[in-house]
Amino acid sequence: MESTQESSTIKAALNILRRAPPADTENHLLNLQKLLSENPDALAELNRHIHFPLQTITDDGDDEPFLACSWNRLKDDTFQSPFSDDNTIQAHANELWKTYKQLYYGNGNAVSSVYVKDESENRTSYCFLLQNKKMDVGEWNSAHIVNVNPNTTTGVTTFCIQSNIMLSLGGDISAHISKETTTTATNSITAFQYMETIGPILERVETELRLQLENVHLPKLQNVIAKTRRKNMPKIKTIGMTHTDMLNQAVLARNAVLQKKEK
Repeated sequence: MESTQESSTIKAALNILRRAPPADTENHLLNLQKLLSENPDALAELNRHIHFPLQTITDDGDDEPFLACSWNRLKDDTFQSPFSDDNTIQAHANELWKTYKQLYYGNGNAVSSVYVKDESENRTSYCFLLQNKKMDVGEWNSAHIVNVNPNTTTGVTTFCIQSNIMLSLGGDISAHISKETTTTATNSITAFQYMETIGPILERVETELRLQLENVHLPKLQNVIAKTRRKNMPKIKTIGMTHTDMLNQAVLARNAVLQKKEK
């Protein structure tokens, strides 16, 4: 169990990383790891929470891109590919996560990866990673760590999910947000059926955090920057605002057509 001092240290380190611009995250993380190098427990706890920045690497065998972070880093500082493992559960999870990516992020620049670890005889951990880069818009990074703990005594399986999302819109606008979710299911489900529980939760959490970023965090950041940096800061156009504009334009166009017909 971590001490109060260690817990305060980790919270302070995480606050630094969450407030830093995404472009500086890697340098800040390396410096924090050096500071905590003499405290292995605190260093391990920090690495457990931080999975950014995500790196895109191409698998030599399959020539397919995958995402790398502290979760799949090997001892020689290389990264394990999700395609090089014979783990059938991992392969199944990657196929489902890829389908989710295609539905919500398309087949363009988005990359997804899932890694599965057997922590003990009864405990399994999953790492779901997703990155979407748009040159003229920004970059979305999400990491969801899922710990699955079946209890043979109670007959209940507990799913603990730690979600982190980092969004960068270029320039001064960026945000980092996290959420913890816990749910349960009966032990009768198999490891392949875990995704039936995990999938809808990740879909809901990503939607909730996106809306929170869009409606709360980014407007606050814009307001602070506008007050401290310069006047006449251009207003951020959120996804909701874009949809509203499109609907308004469609209505106006339709009204124009009806007016011509009436004449």
